[in-house]
Amino acid sequence: MEYIIIDIETNGMSALGNRVTAICCKTHYGGVEMSFTSQDEKSLLYNFWNWVDQINKSHNGVCFVGYNVYAFDLKFIHIRSMKYDLEVPVFSKDNYIDLRYELLYYEKFAKGSLGDYASFIGIAGKNGDGLKAIVLWDECRISELVEYCMNDVKITHALFERCIRAKIVKELKK
Repeated sequence: MEYIIIDIETNGMSALGNRVTAICCKTHYGGVEMSFTSQDEKSLLYNFWNWVDQINKSHNGVCFVGYNVYAFDLKFIHIRSMKYDLEVPVFSKDNYIDLRYELLYYEKFAKGSLGDYASFIGIAGKNGDGLKAIVLWDECRISELVEYCMNDVKITHALFERCIRAKIVKELKK
């Protein structure tokens, strides 16, 4: 089993009216960093799912890890993939860890952002917010968009490792 730490950027909050602009990932055990971005959203999503499929096959499973990954990132990616009739792997609830929900004990309206937790545990904080990502996309500053997204992945990974050590989340067998 390999963990895929994931974050996405979009040009808005609605999967029905907006699009995925970047997907950044890092494997927990392998440390492989990947980013997917393209003006052609279908190709971005296809390449992402192809990469996930390769990781899934080579590691006998994957588990997505993110901050608000279930309620936003994965939902957004699945809906946008459906638009293009892309085949999406079927995963169960055992295939994701949403650190937001783990840390906030599944209270939907509880406060606490990724940046808040980064500051709280003393790791380098976020370098902007989602609105910054939209501006970077609109201005075609793609390398900066990927850097912004990957920074969130690195923060999420550090938070994930802290949660494992604190036994807030259980590490699955490698």
